[in-house]
Amino acid sequence: ANIPLYIWDPRYGIKNEVRRALVQTIDIVPTIYNFFNVPVPSTVLGKDLSPVIKADEQIRDTALYGSHGGNLNCRYKDYVYMLAPDDKKPIYNYTLDCYHMVKPFTQEELEDSTLVGPFDYTNGYRILKVKKIKPKNQSSQLNLGTFLYDLKKDPQMNNPFRDEKVESEIKGKIIECMEENEIPEEVYERFGLDHDIKGEKR
Repeated sequence: ANIPLYIWDPRYGIKNEVRRALVQTIDIVPTIYNFFNVPVPSTVLGKDLSPVIKADEQIRDTALYGSHGGNLNCRYKDYVYMLAPDDKKPIYNYTLDCYHMVKPFTQEELEDSTLVGPFDYTNGYRILKVKKIKPKNQSSQLNLGTFLYDLKKDPQMNNPFRDEKVESEIKGKIIECMEENEIPEEVYERFGLDHDIKGEKR
């Protein structure tokens, strides 16, 4: 969240200006494709940043972020919503690289793994679904609590509050993003998101 991003695009010659539009790191890929006039693959979900560079045009109103196994965080309009998981629900890795950040998967983890997919983003390959034996995230905690922040009133995010109507609207946007990204069904259950495969529930 709030990663510094500096872009110089010689086509526009714009410098020393700040943009406020909501963007994600996945937007860098289609921006570079566009710069070199290369067709963007259909599996790329990022958006070209050219409209943002030229005129601070909004290209998205929602962005999801977080750490694997921890809170599911969403920036939507002027809100940040940090949704806590049900940490009694299982967590899985989906990968063909059987390695954690600092060590390989254990034999115990791999014994019950299964091949799933393929998904759009795996280009036709099936991948391993591996249950995390001792789940934890980067903070070593899974459930940090659920928080809602209004960035207009509280830009430093010091005063969390709850609002059922706002949270319901944001959950709908989260589900839309998750569907677009082919998020596995158990993640919806883990975060208490009312969803079915046809997208008929919200």
